[in-house]
Amino acid sequence: MSWLMSQPRLTQVYTFVTHKLNACGIRPDGAVIKPWLVEELDKIDPVPTKFECEMVLVGMVTEGVRFQGDPTSADRFSAEPLFAGSHLGKIK
Repeated sequence: MSWLMSQPRLTQVYTFVTHKLNACGIRPDGAVIKPWLVEELDKIDPVPTKFECEMVLVGMVTEGVRFQGDPTSADRFSAEPLFAGSHLGKIK
């Protein structure tokens, strides 16, 4: 059994969201998901829902996580279907 599958659902979703943010060029508090862990993400069952991911994003903002990115990160975030409609990019 993989490490990720032995973790609580919240940890699985948090890891999934962090990976999706990384794919947009965004590093929450500098976090980058390691390749060995990325391989485990497709084993999450059920796949995290848009609602679960939005709740994790809200939690990150509430916790004071700083999002580091590059000039194209906001556009890539907005283009990601999982984050479509999210207000994260508009938070100051």
